[in-house]
Amino acid sequence: TSPKLWWSNFDIFRKTGEYVENFNDKYTSLTYPPTTKTSSMTLSRVLIAYIAHNVNYLKDFGSIETSLGVWLSSLENKRHQDENWTMKNCQNLTNLGTADSHLACVNLEPKEMKNVWNKLRKRHYG
Repeated sequence: TSPKLWWSNFDIFRKTGEYVENFNDKYTSLTYPPTTKTSSMTLSRVLIAYIAHNVNYLKDFGSIETSLGVWLSSLENKRHQDENWTMKNCQNLTNLGTADSHLACVNLEPKEMKNVWNKLRKRHYG
């Protein structure tokens, strides 16, 4: 793993005029830097420390996804694109086709997480 890892499902170069937040942002580029499609992600300790250290100087861009995209665009980081950060993958386990597959489930209630574990256990042990 990279000490500057940012792992999520990214929207690459979304146009700034696509969202109302752009009106208030005064973001002058035609596109945003890569932003996440969801607030669920994994950030390395180095990137979290940067944000924590600079919190009083970073401008809010209307959403956590857009803000992080802008803030982290000036830093060297290792973005890991992963389309599996969706709820549908946890409901039917569609992305577990190979031995090295991984599963990223987001915003699960405890009961939902128990259902995922039961499906995994059933799939593995038959």
